[in-house]
Amino acid sequence: MPTFGILISGILLVLALWWIKGMYNRSREDWSELRDPKTYLIPRLVIIGMWLLTALIAFYAISVLTMIALGVISGLHSIL
Repeated sequence: MPTFGILISGILLVLALWWIKGMYNRSREDWSELRDPKTYLIPRLVIIGMWLLTALIAFYAISVLTMIALGVISGLHSIL
């Protein structure tokens, strides 16, 4: 039976995947800006901070997707 917690997890998963896609699309721009010696310290720290946040969000998305996969596998196992 779906609950409010599952709905929130689903919405967070969609938002996490949307964030990861957006960050992946700008990865080349960020990499070139980090490699540019003319870039100031603050923009570099912001880019690094955004990628650290993306790593945390990716960890969350992977854990939720793993939870879903394990639920499906255990459900199939109980049927068989």
